[in-house]
Amino acid sequence: MKKVISTILLITLFLSAVSTVVLAQSAKNIESINKDGTYLIYVEGMLDKSFQYATSEKPDLEIDSIELNYIVASKDEENNNVVTLENEAKYLYVKEGENLTVIELDLTKSITNEDLEKVTNLTNTIETQIVSIEERNEKVEEVQHIETVGGLKIKEKGKYEYVIMKLPSINYNEIKEAINKLSENKELNKYEKIQIAKQINTEYTQIIEEANTEKMWQEVEDKIISQPKDAQKGDEYAIVLKKTVEDKNTYDIKFLVSDRQIEETKTEEIEKVVKSTVKLPITFDTTITLILVLAVIIVAIVVVLIVRKRLNKKESK
Repeated sequence: MKKVISTILLITLFLSAVSTVVLAQSAKNIESINKDGTYLIYVEGMLDKSFQYATSEKPDLEIDSIELNYIVASKDEENNNVVTLENEAKYLYVKEGENLTVIELDLTKSITNEDLEKVTNLTNTIETQIVSIEERNEKVEEVQHIETVGGLKIKEKGKYEYVIMKLPSINYNEIKEAINKLSENKELNKYEKIQIAKQINTEYTQIIEEANTEKMWQEVEDKIISQPKDAQKGDEYAIVLKKTVEDKNTYDIKFLVSDRQIEETKTEEIEKVVKSTVKLPITFDTTITLILVLAVIIVAIVVVLIVRKRLNKKESK
């Protein structure tokens, strides 16, 4: 009888040990935000579940260890269950009922709250407007070629520089796809949003650093950025903008599809006939001629007067 009882106790203890090990090994991933020194930790698959958590420097504590001081997960502004830590612990114990998950923490990989907001607002940080720019080319055989191309107009004050990159380009394509996914997919939960935001922030930071290191910036003139001269309709481009105000830099990225419309207009040349009176120049010869004509007229007048005077005398006699 004693042997039977001993065997049962050994089996029970063995099963308990196995259960504890299995439960402790069911690890989960996390994403975290550093908000002014306070860490908000989102556990994969646990955002909509109630759970308790504790921290420790040890990875192998049992679920009911007196060293674990469990705290009920709080709610964030989006009603997600979240772990809130004020210090950088090494291990996180997540307890859901009788299930225990031990997660090794590396909070240095947290995204800051400022970077999260920056990434969320990308493509809308600097206000711009898509515009059409008309370019007149030289006439060829009386045909005027007028091209309308796309451009980007900046609507805010400040000094601006830019880098333009034709797609596809590895970093730019990846960041474009991630931004579209973050902004357009309404089904993403907080954990997934942070995961994508961290990817965008890493790639975006690399793009800015490369532009600074390689001195790729071009100055924006008249707050207008025209598409490249060789751009064809439908070509895709990424434009990284740098705004400088009082030595403070602000960055943004825009994704554009080039446009090009060509209009041919036949020009008609209208000839205008201008009529004008041509006056001969007064020379020495013409002056003498005029004097002689005038003298002849005067002599004729004198002769007429003399003849008329003689006729009047005869009549009086």
